[in-house]
Amino acid sequence: MRLNLSAAILCGLMLAGCDGSPWLALLNSPKTTTSGSEQVVLGEYRSLEECRGAAIGALHSKGWQEGGSYFCGYKCRKEKDVHVCSSGGR
Repeated sequence: MRLNLSAAILCGLMLAGCDGSPWLALLNSPKTTTSGSEQVVLGEYRSLEECRGAAIGALHSKGWQEGGSYFCGYKCRKEKDVHVCSSGGR
């Protein structure tokens, strides 16, 4: 019985942490072609602050701070070629 209780608690804790990282960082390059700017999915983050920090750092490392931009989307899903997010910010 004790083993089953421990297993149930462990499973509950694992599921609680399985919501994933809800913030998705998207970078947009400066517009350099007639077809528009390049969009890069940087990664997923646990907070808006982490997302912002990573996105700003990536813009600087790519040399995109002049003309490039970022978006941190909350609970995004991909539909065709577009990320749809329930909310977001910079």
